[in-house]
Order: sequence, then structure tokens, then C-alpha cells
Amino acid sequence: MSRHERVPSVCAFCQQPFMALVDQIKRGRGKFCSTSCARKSLPLSDPTQKIDRSGGLFACWPWIGPRTRNGYGILTRRRTAGYTLAHRFTFEKYIGPIPQNLKVLHSCDNPSCCNPAHLFIGTQADNVADMMKKGRGRFYFRERARASAPLVAQEVAA
Repeated sequence: MSRHERVPSVCAFCQQPFMALVDQIKRGRGKFCSTSCARKSLPLSDPTQKIDRSGGLFACWPWIGPRTRNGYGILTRRRTAGYTLAHRFTFEKYIGPIPQNLKVLHSCDNPSCCNPAHLFIGTQADNVADMMKKGRGRFYFRERARASAPLVAQEVAA
């Protein structure tokens, strides 16, 4: 049998049959039908290692891994495409499942915080109300002077 010959084999990850090279099998390779299955078979690291708990029980626990542009921690998923937000992962791990159509909100207003004591469940409306109440929104209303407006607020007050 030459080393370039192929023999039937079964993928160690997806259990699909494929043809493996004899040379690869001799070297201890040829266990997976594709590099994708080989990557998916790697063990997942413990995501809680990327949480800095040094501040104590009542302080924020910032995510020290990758983050979004807005500062939310990102937990990439190896087995499926995409990512999970770190604070959502933490909530599910320590508190419980997140009901459908609800968000995980921060009481501390720190997007990278993963302390379960700082997280609570709410709707998007609750999130906006909390944002407005605390005055931290980047969207606020102000009067815009338009050329078509006959009077502005200062003229009316006078």
C-alpha cells in the first residue's frame, strides 16, 4: 500500500465517512474529514478565566477578553459561528436562563462588567428608561433652530 493511497475512515467529530490518506493515519492524523471538524473538536476554554474578580464581591468584574466597539465583552463560540455577549453568558451561568425577548441589563452602567450582582433582566423599554433616568444616554433631545421656524424658545419666553 502506497502512502498516497486512500482508505475508508469515519470522522471522529461528525461521524461521516470519508477517505483518509494512509500516510496521515500512520502519523496519527486522518481522524477528521475536514479542518473544520478538527477545529470544532478542540476543547473549549473556560470563559470565566477572562473575568477579573480582583475588585471583590461588590465591585465590577470587567471582562478582560475581546470586546465590541461599545465595550461589551465578547465570548466567541468555536462550535458554531458567531459570539455571545459575556454578561449574558455570566447571567446564564450564575443566575439562570434568560427568558425569550428579554435583555440582560447592567445596574452599574459598565458594559464590560460580568458581576452577576450587577445584572438584571428587563425589556428594551426598561433599558431605555434606566438610561434616561441616569442621564447616560448619548441620545438626548434639544431644540434645533430651523430656518423655517418662525420663533425659537428664547423669543417665546421673552
